Amino acid sequence: MTNLQGDQQALANRLGLNELCISQFYSYGKIKNVSESIWKKFLMSLILNDLWNKKSIWTVSETYNLPRGTIHSFLSRTASHASSILRFTEALNDKKLDHFPMLFQNIVPKLNIGILGSSSDLESLMSLPSVRFGRATQLFKAGYKTLNDVAKANKKELCKVIDHLPLKVAREMIASAKLMLLSEAESLEELAESLRADLNQSMSKSKENSLWF
Repeated sequence: MTNLQGDQQALANRLGLNELCISQFYSYGKIKNVSESIWKKFLMSLILNDLWNKKSIWTVSETYNLPRGTIHSFLSRTASHASSILRFTEALNDKKLDHFPMLFQNIVPKLNIGILGSSSDLESLMSLPSVRFGRATQLFKAGYKTLNDVAKANKKELCKVIDHLPLKVAREMIASAKLMLLSEAESLEELAESLRADLNQSMSKSKENSLWF
C-alpha cells in the first residue's frame, strides 16, 4: 500500500483497503470484512492503470504474478467493453451523454494499442492526417511501422496495401511524415548547437581558470 500513489491510494481508501488488508491477503489469501469481488476489482484497476501508463504486459505480469495471457485477455475485454460503450452512446445521440463519446474516442484506441504492444509506433502513425487506429494498424501490419517508413513510401504502393486509401490521402500522409521528420531533425540540430555552445563555453572557462595556477 505504501507504494500506491495518487488515484491508486484514493481508490484504495474509498474501498476501505489499508495496509492491514494487504497483510491479511498475503498471509491468509483473503481479507476480513472485504468481499472478494471488491478486492479483485481493485487489483484489476491497478493492472489497468499500469498498462494505461505504458508498462509492458511482461512487466505487469511479473508485478502481479499473473500469466501474460491473463493480462492480455483482461486488456482485450476492457477494450471491447469500452468500444461497446462508445457505440452505444453514439447511437443514442443524447446530448446529456455527449461527453461519453468524446471520452471513449480517446480511450478505445489507446487500449487497443496496448493490446498490440506497440504503443509509441502506432501513436506516431496516428499523428498523420486521416490516420486513426484502424488505418494505423493497417500501416503497421503492412510494414510501415514508423514515420520514416511512411516518408520513404511510394504513394501508389501505399494505396495497394492499405484498403480504401485514396491516392490524394496517401500523398498527404507521405508529405506530412516527411515534414514531421524534418521538424524533428531541425529540433535535434538546434539542441546539438546549444550543447556545443555550452561545451565550448565550459572549456573556455576551464582554460581561463587554468591560467591562474
